[in-house]
Amino acid sequence: MFAAMLIWSANATVVKLGLEHVRPASFFGARFLMGAAASWIIALAVHRRRALAPPRARVPLVAIIGIGANQVFFAFGLNLTTAVDASLIQGLTPLFAGAMVMLLARGRLGNKEITALLLGLAGVSIVVLATPAHGGGSVTGDLINLGAPLSYAFFLVFTASDAARLPATRITPWALTGGLVILLPLGLVDAVRAPEDWLASLPELFFAGLLSTTFAYTAGLWALPRLGATAAAIYSYLQPPLGAAIGALFLGEPYVPIQLAGTAIILLAAYLGGSQAAPVIGVAQGAPPGSEPDSPPITGDDPAGRSAVQTGTNVSSSRETGEAECST
Repeated sequence: MFAAMLIWSANATVVKLGLEHVRPASFFGARFLMGAAASWIIALAVHRRRALAPPRARVPLVAIIGIGANQVFFAFGLNLTTAVDASLIQGLTPLFAGAMVMLLARGRLGNKEITALLLGLAGVSIVVLATPAHGGGSVTGDLINLGAPLSYAFFLVFTASDAARLPATRITPWALTGGLVILLPLGLVDAVRAPEDWLASLPELFFAGLLSTTFAYTAGLWALPRLGATAAAIYSYLQPPLGAAIGALFLGEPYVPIQLAGTAIILLAAYLGGSQAAPVIGVAQGAPPGSEPDSPPITGDDPAGRSAVQTGTNVSSSRETGEAECST
């Protein structure tokens, strides 16, 4: 998950450079087309015919929002604002994911979680309101970017059980294909509007398509069942400081002192929100009918009969017998 977040921290800056030559929708359509194609090649090479057996229908459906809509928010928001702001706003991902998990577990948000949510919102508000207009920032772009962490949190929470049931190399191509349902039509419409300089954007496209998409999503889905949705989302707090620093260094974008204060508040919210064991949504009664899981079903039950959602159990300890194959 650290490797994925390190790549995604640089992604805002890389994509910002690519958008100098290609429009947002067409760039992201091409990025995910490349990423999905590469992930299918890997899946077919590793799993052969089994790669063609679809996971539960909700995997591509969740990806339509969690990947497709996520990248629409990110692309159009980033095109209007700075890579620094776009990176800082990703800091809301753990807070959204934690709130979703708590609601799904039918539990109440405690004082610590509520405080973390409010602090995160305050930190992001400071970042948005302090955006220097002369430095390329945009309040509108920042507000659009808020949809990115919300939709990615949705993706983490609702794919956690499937990531625990199947190897990441089998889930990733289906998830990325689901994201293409939104991204490819928008990209085609954008691409035919006027000529674009695709040759100049190839370095950024290869980075975004292969590293930020194929590798990072596969790595994230591999780590997800081993960490839990909330704990995996906590790693998103690496993006604000790393992404903003990269944007300031390579693009010369402003990173004013008050935004540093907003970053500090976001990181404080991360500490509060991540100091409690992360609940995991496990597979309650094994794989759905007609499927052949690659590892034993994960019940997430402890000796007291409570589910993983209630206890925050890490699913990696309950799947030792299936570890070797899933590690493929």
